[in-house]
Amino acid sequence: MMNTGASAGRVAQNAVAAAPIQLYSISKTAAKGYANVMGDKRVEAGFWKKSGMTKNFAYNHNDNAIWAHSQENRHAEPGVLMRSAALHHGENYTLVTERKPCDYCGPDIEQMENDNGINIDVKYFVEHDDEAKDNLIAHYEKWWQF
Repeated sequence: MMNTGASAGRVAQNAVAAAPIQLYSISKTAAKGYANVMGDKRVEAGFWKKSGMTKNFAYNHNDNAIWAHSQENRHAEPGVLMRSAALHHGENYTLVTERKPCDYCGPDIEQMENDNGINIDVKYFVEHDDEAKDNLIAHYEKWWQF
């Protein structure tokens, strides 16, 4: 049996759909302005000491009132994504997070972009790995005294 153009097109379309595509822009940052806002959020939540650095914080840079923190070594980004979608539906924004979004949060960010037709620019301070707590402390020690 021969492949018709239509079925070959579906095969190609399915192959494209299966390929992971990162839509959101992401970059590491050491900007003091982002760190200052995040520091304020940590103080407000009571997790500004070194022992609190196991928690991940994230906020919407376009609306600093939208922020979230995680349980130990978990995900803060979904809380910011949901509140941003509810309060600023259809608006592009910058998501600032302490740890680089992991393999679980990345698809949530992509889905939020797709569902809302927006662009989310992600800025992060440190990698999301076993050294994240120590690297985050080193990041903040540039400006803070613990």
